[in-house]
Amino acid sequence: MIFVRYESPVLNSRGGHTGIFGSANGLARSGTAKKPRITCWFKSSADHLLGRLPGYLALLDRHGVAWTEHTSSEPGHILYEDAVQVVVAPLD
Repeated sequence: MIFVRYESPVLNSRGGHTGIFGSANGLARSGTAKKPRITCWFKSSADHLLGRLPGYLALLDRHGVAWTEHTSSEPGHILYEDAVQVVVAPLD
């Protein structure tokens, strides 16, 4: 199984990379979004959700908010899993 994550390439104040929805929320709230150390990754099979991302990515692009896409077969220690995502803690 391959997992997919979109995130800021810049470390936040807590030493992590803010995810795509956190970045969009941060844009809406002018930088006041919380930035947790855990991260969420989509499963590559979540087509119905991944298909919605181009609109979010275009919004961030229009406002000059950087983002990156990552893929991994081992995104971290899995804390939660359902049919479309995993929530993980860093491996280190």
